[in-house]
Amino acid sequence: MNVRRSLALGVRDLQGRSCNRVATCKIFIAQFTRNFTKAALTAKLGGRMPFGPVMNVFDIVNDPHFNARDMIVEVDHPGSEKPARIAGTPVKMTGTPGAIVGRSPFLGEHTAEELRAAGMDEQRIQSLLDRKVALTENEKPVEEAVLASMPGAT
Repeated sequence: MNVRRSLALGVRDLQGRSCNRVATCKIFIAQFTRNFTKAALTAKLGGRMPFGPVMNVFDIVNDPHFNARDMIVEVDHPGSEKPARIAGTPVKMTGTPGAIVGRSPFLGEHTAEELRAAGMDEQRIQSLLDRKVALTENEKPVEEAVLASMPGAT
């Protein structure tokens, strides 16, 4: 067994692998971060290890497969002229299909409605809001307000 292979694969116990992790990482980085074709990787790994391309954002949004599977979806976003592009539902199931139906709420956007749905009356909700235990959409968290008031804050 050559030195590189013994460093990477020859040690069978966890402590031994840990001792060789830097050398092992260097070997894998040197061998597998080159630009291999799928055929070359299949020949090299012989089906012993699953693999796929590492894609950046540009690659993902321009990939026909990702587009066909609605992996990037557009949602309206208040304050923006263009829709926001966000990750779609990664797992597609026939009986219970998932979907992105809108944007995420702003902090505090649905506070009062959710507290009402949880059975709280208006007096209790107002008490929580007054004590800053809960926030509405128009209020900033205490940390944000403090940071904004600091000299040099924009």
